Amino acid sequence: MLINPLRYDTIFEKTELHLLLSEYQDGLCPICNTSLNDATLKELDHNPTVFELKEQVFRAIQIRNGYDPLDMRLTNQKLTKIISTSRRVLEEIIKNILSTQMFIRSLHKKCHSTIDRSLGQQEKDFLKRAKGIISKDIYDRLVEFRKLIKSIIKGHRIISIAQSKAISSRRQEQQLNSSDDFIN
Repeated sequence: MLINPLRYDTIFEKTELHLLLSEYQDGLCPICNTSLNDATLKELDHNPTVFELKEQVFRAIQIRNGYDPLDMRLTNQKLTKIISTSRRVLEEIIKNILSTQMFIRSLHKKCHSTIDRSLGQQEKDFLKRAKGIISKDIYDRLVEFRKLIKSIIKGHRIISIAQSKAISSRRQEQQLNSSDDFIN
C-alpha cells in the first residue's frame, strides 16, 4: 500500500485532522499522555498558541504600516491604521505566518480548556491595558479586529509545511518498516 505524501496546503475537515494528528501523536494527548481514542472529546490546539499567533499578526501589520513592532505604545492613530487593514491583506499575512510557523495538535477537550483559561486571561490583560489608553470607539474596533484575527486563524485547518513533511516522513518510515516485516 502506497501512502501519498501530504501537501501542506490541504484543507482538512476537523475529524480528518484529528485522525491524522492522532496517528502522528501515536494516539496520545501531548498534555496528559493518555489515549486519544474515538470516544474522547477532542480539540485542536495551535502551537504557537492562537494568542501568540495574534500577536505575530499584529506585529506584521505594524511593520506593513511602517511602525516599529517593538514599540508597544498604543495610540488612537496607530491603532486606527492597524485595524483598518483589509480582510484580504489580513488573510494573506495570517496564511504566510501559519504556513511556516504553526503546528496543530489534537488534545482532550479538558486538557485544552486548561490552556485556554490562561490564554483568555492574557487577552483580557491586553485589552484592559488598551482600554485605559485609547478612545472607546477605537477600543471597540480593536476588540472586533482581534476577534476577526482569531476566527481566521481558527478557520485554517491546514498543517504547516514542516508538520506535513514530518508526518509524510514518518508514514514513509512506517511503510518501510512494515515492508521489512513482510519480507522477514
